[in-house]
Amino acid sequence: MVLGDVGLGSFISRGEEVVGLTDLKKAHIGDLMKDLASALYRGVDNLIPRNELFAAYEEESGLKVDQDNVE
Repeated sequence: MVLGDVGLGSFISRGEEVVGLTDLKKAHIGDLMKDLASALYRGVDNLIPRNELFAAYEEESGLKVDQDNVE
């Protein structure tokens, strides 16, 4: 599922663990890289370098980041 509107306010966390999601009105089936692209568009790379974001995504999701699709 693609969230479609990734932002810090879309995640409910307990400590460092995400335990829920909110604001799913734009959620849909699609390319999962869209959420990474959206997060980068919103400036997440000002908080975490892109290579660290991609590494964390791959480790947590078990999926390989397709950088061409993110672009």
